[in-house]
Amino acid sequence: MGLLLQGLLSVIRSGMFSWLVIASCLIQPAARVFAESGGGKPQVLYLHTEFLPYPVEKKLMPFRMSREVVRQAFLIAARDELGLQTCDETLRETPPDDAEVIHLLLSERSYIGGKWHLKLYTHEEGQSPGSGTLLWEKTYKFKLNAATMYSVLSSELRKEIAGEFVAALGKAGFRKAKHDAGGVEPPSGEIEQLLLKPDVVAQFSAVRAAHQAIAAKGESVEWLSVLARGYGNLAALTHHYWNSTSEVFAARGWHYGYRAVAAYPESDLARWSLAYAWSTAGAFHRAVAVVKEIEKQREEAPEAPAPQDPIWTKLIEPYARSRRDAIRQVGAEHAELKPWATYLHFQLSAFARYPVWMYQAGREVASECPTAYGAYGEMALHGGFLAVIRTGASLGPRAYGNYLPLSLAAVPALPESVRNVLPTDEAKSAALVQVANDPNPDDEFSALAPYVASKLREESRTRAEGDLSWSVLAALLEEEQFVQAANYLEVALNATESSHKEEVDSILPLVKGHRYAPYIESFYYNNRLEPEGIKQAVAKAQSIQDPRNNMIQMFIRLYSFSNAAGEPVFQHGYENRQRNFTVPGIIEMTFPHSTRAALNVAWFDKVIASELQSLSPGSEIALRFRIQSVEKPKPTDLKGWEEKLREDPEAYNLLGNRYVAAGDTASAIRCYEKSLASLPDSDATIALANLYLWQGDEARWQQTLLDFTKTVDLGLQHAVVYGELAGGLMKQGRWKEAKPYALQAAQTWSGNGLDIGMLVCEGLAEWEESEHWARELSTSYPSSSGESWYFWCRRTGRGDVEKAGRLAAQYFSQPIKKNGYQLFRRRGLYQLLTGDMEGSLKSLQEALAIQRTISETCLVVLLARELKNEPARAEAIAALDKLMAEPDPANPRIPEVDQATRLVLELINRGSATQEDLTKIDAAIERFGQVLKEQRLANQLRGSLNLIIGTELEIEGQLDKAKKYWRRTLNDLSADRGMRTLAGAQLAKLQGTSRADEEVLTAEKMWPPVSGK
Repeated sequence: MGLLLQGLLSVIRSGMFSWLVIASCLIQPAARVFAESGGGKPQVLYLHTEFLPYPVEKKLMPFRMSREVVRQAFLIAARDELGLQTCDETLRETPPDDAEVIHLLLSERSYIGGKWHLKLYTHEEGQSPGSGTLLWEKTYKFKLNAATMYSVLSSELRKEIAGEFVAALGKAGFRKAKHDAGGVEPPSGEIEQLLLKPDVVAQFSAVRAAHQAIAAKGESVEWLSVLARGYGNLAALTHHYWNSTSEVFAARGWHYGYRAVAAYPESDLARWSLAYAWSTAGAFHRAVAVVKEIEKQREEAPEAPAPQDPIWTKLIEPYARSRRDAIRQVGAEHAELKPWATYLHFQLSAFARYPVWMYQAGREVASECPTAYGAYGEMALHGGFLAVIRTGASLGPRAYGNYLPLSLAAVPALPESVRNVLPTDEAKSAALVQVANDPNPDDEFSALAPYVASKLREESRTRAEGDLSWSVLAALLEEEQFVQAANYLEVALNATESSHKEEVDSILPLVKGHRYAPYIESFYYNNRLEPEGIKQAVAKAQSIQDPRNNMIQMFIRLYSFSNAAGEPVFQHGYENRQRNFTVPGIIEMTFPHSTRAALNVAWFDKVIASELQSLSPGSEIALRFRIQSVEKPKPTDLKGWEEKLREDPEAYNLLGNRYVAAGDTASAIRCYEKSLASLPDSDATIALANLYLWQGDEARWQQTLLDFTKTVDLGLQHAVVYGELAGGLMKQGRWKEAKPYALQAAQTWSGNGLDIGMLVCEGLAEWEESEHWARELSTSYPSSSGESWYFWCRRTGRGDVEKAGRLAAQYFSQPIKKNGYQLFRRRGLYQLLTGDMEGSLKSLQEALAIQRTISETCLVVLLARELKNEPARAEAIAALDKLMAEPDPANPRIPEVDQATRLVLELINRGSATQEDLTKIDAAIERFGQVLKEQRLANQLRGSLNLIIGTELEIEGQLDKAKKYWRRTLNDLSADRGMRTLAGAQLAKLQGTSRADEEVLTAEKMWPPVSGK
């Protein structure tokens, strides 16, 4: 806890949290008088949640936000119409022991076609949803429209809150509580100070104060505004969570905004509050619409006095219109708005998914509003570049440890059991270490959050005292701690394969009560090399509740594992992820990793593009997605898109790619240049450089790439571009020029960098240095490149085959996922190298079952023939014939490629090769090579066919001719690495090494020969 105390003292000295000292002076509003049961105990509603995924039904639309819009309206009926305390299972609230807690479950089902069924059931612990007594049900009609669905529902349900919902609660046995009459006091200035701080603890405090003030004295537009804004703020601060907390807060913000407008129809404050709630929760179009309504009303009454709008209203429109520059300007002009302007600017940067933008905006958050922990979570999950994700993963727990004690110290009427343990001096810091049982007091994770959460839950369990309960704050603290732990460990694995047992030992006890704690425990083990350990951890897993893309790293890591009951819970979670009809909801689902959308199928892409455009009409992200998703854009589409773009570099890059496909090179170059002017990026740089190379301008190709290496690099982009430089020069036979760039890439120790260093030194016949990089590649990344060193040894006929072979054997012993095409394929090649022909045939068949390819089909035909496995041979040929005869319209065949393939298959089927056959095949391979070159497509197949021909010639005893074709494959840099390795191994078997010790792979010796410099 030493680091924590140092951080606390520095923060206190800086005065950064003087607002918290002010807030601590808030007077706690009087508690409500709860409705009492017959036994004198207050009544409390515990509303259970039917978590997604729902049972499969036709035309069902199961969305988290839709469910919460309904549930929260029902809770408002109980809380604000009947005066009851409520507990919400979605928020993981703890009900009080000293109350009559009535457990209910509200089930909702919405269907394509416009029907929405609601049913209210009694609920008991352990019951399946909907198995209790049915108390009430009703069917509503709605129009399925992403842009209007939530607003129409929120508006319609407002009418039900005081009517149908109250009546339904009456059937459950609830009675209305007594209220003190009148005397409503407006919120104090301290409440406004809380609302202006991007901090979940501050927002919780403001919302709790509002609920208790309303419970004690009744509603006012000012207190309803606090609720709409506070819940909207909480929605914005929590959408990085792994549950539906953000959806709860968004729905509450919208409902309270509508409640204010309905109760005070002439109040601009009510309308501004509704617009604010729409914007912070990500319904940008609705926020803009409400602002327009306000402006229209003012235009229609020009004689009215000029209104004095609250200062916070200046945040709404710039954010809702996705203007990063404008929201920053608001912060620059209004000091009191700078914390929120800084965080909202970060959110717009995070939605765009640009690592550099996120990094720059994230640093501003750390300086200006460090308690906006969601920024660190977004950086760690979506930051892309190593510097960004590592900054987010480490800043999160540091900031949380430093600032949480001060945030908690300022909470009005904080339970003494919590206040007494806050580490505000050295003695309390030492005492906390003892009582909280911090496994590692000197690491970045504090034990304060889980310990305080346990105390807050005890407080909520002890007595009924109104909304928000202390257990809501407990749940917020617990979830933030877990998300930070998950991000930290996931990032720790990035670009490394070292053990993280010590970190897991120090973190796991701090999240042991979390539903997904087995995921944290799984980091004890290497995902590929220690599957049994992970299996034991995952055996404790529960079902996934409300699966969403924030959990995608967990789904990917544990996808193939099942729990003790044999349920594939993580696969099931992955397959049932759903989106919300909000900007963060669509972005989360569509852009889980990078600026490129994770496209699915054409019809769904069109739906998402339309939704995103309607929800965020001013956003270039919607335009970016449309550029990427439209299958066959017209020239007018391309021009129209370009005219609408302002600054989105990836949109310009994608548009450049579209222009290339359309044959408009000049426009493509213009778009790539605009992309780079907005934000230097390796993808746009390489695309632009390759256009110059295709035009024959090698000097501009090289200079474009070199210019990029002079920019700031937060990840491995320079290594990628150095690798591109080295690879391009290699293909031109300029090996010595390539080496310095290859070493620049290799010395980053990235997998791709080590690989290019190995290849360049191999081409230069610098065998010792080449093996060094191959060995480093396999030993640094044993679970992803464990075979590389062994393949190098076999390809060259050199090196420490025994040690390399042990690494490769370990690598190929790992279980392969059902969709693991590349691993099945590589294992088949490895088995060929080790002489396991039966095993190789089986592995290659597994690969072909996933993806039908010419290279592997030809190998299977050869292997089956040698093993006299006629069914396997016939099946492979028939499947390939069918693929060529009935091609997928989305992936049209190239006739020249298929012609050469048929000639090679005829050769190996016949089992004899004449010179005339070889001449005909060579000509066919040359023809399709030229076609692929003209279409700027990769030509891996040429090397594969040469390998197959050489192998057939060896079987026939024509060794000299066989060596000629194997050398072609070995010296063909565009050929698949595995095929080159098989060819090199064959040559090494005959002559000791595949190339002589001093034999540099010159331009003339490459295949096809190139004009070297």
